[in-house]
Amino acid sequence: MKTARATFRGGPAGALLVLLVTMAGCSEPGHLTEARFGSARMDLQVTSPTEPSALRGELPMDVDNPDAGLLLVPDSYQPDTPAPLVVLLHGAGGKPEAILGVMREEAKANGTLVMAPKAVGFTWDMIERGHYNVDLARIRLGLDRVFREYSVDPARVSICGFSDGASYALSVGLTNGGFFRRIAAFSPGFVAASELRGKPTVFMSHGTQDAVLPIDFGGRYINEQLLKEDYVVDYREFDGPHAIPSSIAKDGFNFLTAP
Repeated sequence: MKTARATFRGGPAGALLVLLVTMAGCSEPGHLTEARFGSARMDLQVTSPTEPSALRGELPMDVDNPDAGLLLVPDSYQPDTPAPLVVLLHGAGGKPEAILGVMREEAKANGTLVMAPKAVGFTWDMIERGHYNVDLARIRLGLDRVFREYSVDPARVSICGFSDGASYALSVGLTNGGFFRRIAAFSPGFVAASELRGKPTVFMSHGTQDAVLPIDFGGRYINEQLLKEDYVVDYREFDGPHAIPSSIAKDGFNFLTAP
């Protein structure tokens, strides 16, 4: 059964129309998977730190590449207590230091590690290049560093993003659902997981006045598809534009880091 739908992505020249045409049989998982972008599977697992680090603060995610992103290790982090870890993804054209503002203070208060990689290009590889490659590798490299140096609670490893970052978080998170136990997506445009593995729980929000990634093609549509596949979803709509209201951001953080 051939299906087609349109999603929209903001860019420097305004909204960009992207047509996603999928070939899906009636037994396939709706519009949550898309084979054309290659595999987003990472096959990761949390390990005990082998090179414990005493470094705290907003650190380079990759010590050999300061532009790769940021790793927030709050002063409240305690090495003898495995911490929650959130992988936080910016929107198109965004920066790690800006998206960190969504949860910086909350993470500092409760000892959550936050890894905020920077996309190699203007946005994430699967969206810009049409294939999972350089950005997925960058995220994996960052996670390897975190596990090598810090103590992480494997039951509280999550992935989160805004706009294009939300679409990428959903796609990578659903593909690696046994590793990412929770996913938060603020104003996503679509999902293109390479496969569905595990059953992570999902928090999702979308503004009813969003002119960049319209809610009917984003949050509402994605929520329907997730529910059809029996995912547990906490879906929130708010009267507003393409943004993350502070109350939604706080609820999303609490969802990601809850025991």
